[in-house]
Amino acid sequence: MPRLDPTRLRLRCRPWKVQQVFAPIEAAIAHIEHDGTVETVDGTTVINLAGDRVDLPQSIIGIVEFFELAGQRIGVPVHLEGLVAIAVKLDTDQPLVLEDLANARSCIAHLKHIALNHLTVGEAESALSTLKIRWAVEDIATGAHA
Repeated sequence: MPRLDPTRLRLRCRPWKVQQVFAPIEAAIAHIEHDGTVETVDGTTVINLAGDRVDLPQSIIGIVEFFELAGQRIGVPVHLEGLVAIAVKLDTDQPLVLEDLANARSCIAHLKHIALNHLTVGEAESALSTLKIRWAVEDIATGAHA
């Protein structure tokens, strides 16, 4: 009997992985909607991930870059404007309005749909691996690793 290649499974078979990516961003959006505030450290908007404070705008841009690359590779159009807009506003300390948050939520729903219905585990792993290499090269080029 042939063995199933786990990299060929759609992410729909591992929905918890997709949820792990988006849950912190969705929690941050919910916090902003509820309290109207964001947490900052040294002027950077952060979220708390397992006890670590992480740059929220940069995390959002990481998701955007992943879906840009994955969408190109699999030939599926992705609409990222809602997340890009919120990342830019958070990064530049511009006020957010409810429409920004609604657009970000809509964008997240769109990206979840793409992840669950179009991406395989192998495609996602490959895109992430490519981005990790790109980010490492960028860190070296800018001296961020020092």
